[in-house]
Amino acid sequence: IIVLDEADYITVQGQAALRNLMEVNSKHTRFILTCNYHTRIIDPIISRCQTFEIRPLSKKDIAFRLAYILDNEGITYEVNEEFKTLIDMHYPDIRKTINEAQKYSKNGKLVVDKSSLVESDYRLKIIDILSNEKDKFNKIRQLVANNGIKEFSDLYKLLYENIDKFTSKDSIGESIILIAEGEYQDAFVIDKEITFMATIYRLVGN
Repeated sequence: IIVLDEADYITVQGQAALRNLMEVNSKHTRFILTCNYHTRIIDPIISRCQTFEIRPLSKKDIAFRLAYILDNEGITYEVNEEFKTLIDMHYPDIRKTINEAQKYSKNGKLVVDKSSLVESDYRLKIIDILSNEKDKFNKIRQLVANNGIKEFSDLYKLLYENIDKFTSKDSIGESIILIAEGEYQDAFVIDKEITFMATIYRLVGN
């Protein structure tokens, strides 16, 4: 049994070679591939596999789980905007959410500073810039450079989930199309940062 973790990061050429290995060794070897984005796996490999999709918990479910942990640890807390931001910060990564809750728990109480959360997480900072600040394009471009971001798939999802925070109701449909185009192009380009910033430019000008 061979387990290939994060197989969606194997190059197309590597996946083509893997396809032949799976075919030749199918009688005595089983391959288990895990990935976050199954669309990055070539069709010949997908056709040779049984696919199982593990969906992440909803934000509501994670909130209940976090509250359960805090209750069992004897930590007092308030279900407020800061509590929600704590979950939004690393969704759907439950482990990071719990670690952040532990960091902000002092003297038996959960005290979350929303402003420090935004400053410490570039994803939240991007939404904050789009929602509230001027010179949005240059600030986001600098933020991307400072954090050395190389993968942007999650950021397109982030933009879509928070679209109502920085786009007027009349422009939501057009903005979704812009995000979808950027996400599609992201799968084919070498310099993904350029594609992402092009999407931001179009959204800011929208």
